[in-house]
Amino acid sequence: MATFNTTEYAIEVRTAFDDAASSKKEIFEKAVAYFGVEALRPKTGLSLRAMQASAKPETKKKAADAVGLSLAMAEELSAMIAEINKDRVNVWQDFQRAYFKPEKPEPKPKTAEEIAIAEQKATRSELLKTSKALSEQVALIKAEKTVLESQGKELPPERMAELEKIETLKKGVKGKTDALKERIDFMMLQKDLPAQIKKVTDFRKSLAKFLKTNESTVGAMTLNAILKHLNSAAYGDDLEA
Repeated sequence: MATFNTTEYAIEVRTAFDDAASSKKEIFEKAVAYFGVEALRPKTGLSLRAMQASAKPETKKKAADAVGLSLAMAEELSAMIAEINKDRVNVWQDFQRAYFKPEKPEPKPKTAEEIAIAEQKATRSELLKTSKALSEQVALIKAEKTVLESQGKELPPERMAELEKIETLKKGVKGKTDALKERIDFMMLQKDLPAQIKKVTDFRKSLAKFLKTNESTVGAMTLNAILKHLNSAAYGDDLEA
């Protein structure tokens, strides 16, 4: 890029610091076109420490060679970055992150099982909120009852009836939340079952290969028999199957 001007570019970068990452990426691409991508990488790019004014000429030359730049271009890049960061620390590094940050993979679509589990969890969450609200109402009426009794009075019949009604509701809600928890646990088990079966199958294959036998034989072995065969293979013992 023959018309690249580091002074003008430094001003452009500093001005665009608060822009969106996509805009920063476009601006950074101008530097990539001029200096090359290898020199601009965050960890393996040009070593700014090696390009310090106090560094030896051979140190600077080695740093420039490492990223495929001439010494003059390496010094130009180093000076440009210093200019970019002069008023605000790490402005250049922020543009590097915008350019080199890996694209986030698209989230995997949820399976029907995962959607169903999420729905059950959401329902249980709402029931737990209801249960908490009912508990607070029960506590409030009981506190009222305690205060009245300390004054030699009784809780009015309608409030007592309300307390009994709320406690009955609370028990019903608890029963539903407990049932939902069991259902969710079962659904989770079903969802994970194929993966667990695959693990067992893979283990059986590996073990059969290690013991130089077939999978059917391994499947018929007891745990003690497997341990004996493993010991025999490891230590060369003459063990019976």
